[in-house]
Amino acid sequence: MKYLYCIICICFFSCTFRTQKRDILPSFNLLLSDSITKFNTEKIREGKIIVLVYFSPDCEHCQHETEQILAKMDSLTKIDFYFFSVEPLSRIKAFNNYYRLSKYSNITIGRDYAFFFPIHFKANSVPWVLIYDEKKKLERVYEGGLGSTSIVQAVNEIE
Repeated sequence: MKYLYCIICICFFSCTFRTQKRDILPSFNLLLSDSITKFNTEKIREGKIIVLVYFSPDCEHCQHETEQILAKMDSLTKIDFYFFSVEPLSRIKAFNNYYRLSKYSNITIGRDYAFFFPIHFKANSVPWVLIYDEKKKLERVYEGGLGSTSIVQAVNEIE
């Protein structure tokens, strides 16, 4: 009976630990659009709202989402955006060039070359938008298009 109690306690605490770890911004690498620089999300500093946008360059919903975000960028400057995809870097670069994302200092774009995000979050569609607070704690997860107005509302609720 003591062994059963110990096993139950271990399972409970390991499940709790896994849940807590998932609520914190995970550490994973992105290959940036210069094809050389690797960026680890661990380097993201605390102090600003963080929005992860998992996308596909050919996805119409992702394109629309990006257009909405860029249209409201004046009201989204206090947010750091990280756009990334598992698609080939050439397609990500084309997306970056088309939307001129590099001109925004609060947008980073790259390739999740290790396929971390879809495996870790079990993301089987795009776009996925995750919003983290200033302390890198997960606040919101959106599967599918969100829109800039909803991002602003979510950020205002978090603050």
